[in-house]
Amino acid sequence: IHVPFCRSKCMYCDFYSLPTKDDKLMDGYLKAIYGDGANTLSITVTMGSKSILLTIKTNAATVKDALAEHELIHGEQQGIGYMMTTLIGISADYDADGAYWAFKQNGEFVMTGIDSTPITGDAAYEFVYTLAE
Repeated sequence: IHVPFCRSKCMYCDFYSLPTKDDKLMDGYLKAIYGDGANTLSITVTMGSKSILLTIKTNAATVKDALAEHELIHGEQQGIGYMMTTLIGISADYDADGAYWAFKQNGEFVMTGIDSTPITGDAAYEFVYTLAE
């Protein structure tokens, strides 16, 4: 998913986009609701100064399964767990570009992978596009 407008153009972004200050336009675009189910999963995706809020209604048990159910992620299963390289169409492939998706729950880094992190109703999840130093 590409956001066609933003408050300012990020240095790393090579997509076509138009800077705007129109909050109504941006708010409607940057909040997406997917699916239906008993569990509600709120995920913030942060890339530089941009954030997108995803709300996923699901019957899935884990964060990975909820995202995969709507084809919002790509990656591969490895010996240590699922290695996510793409989230909502945005690639963060450490081997290719030195970037990765940092995963947080309630503001803290999660010590488990998305394939083993259960969905809990009161949790706030966040993925942060991060460049390795």
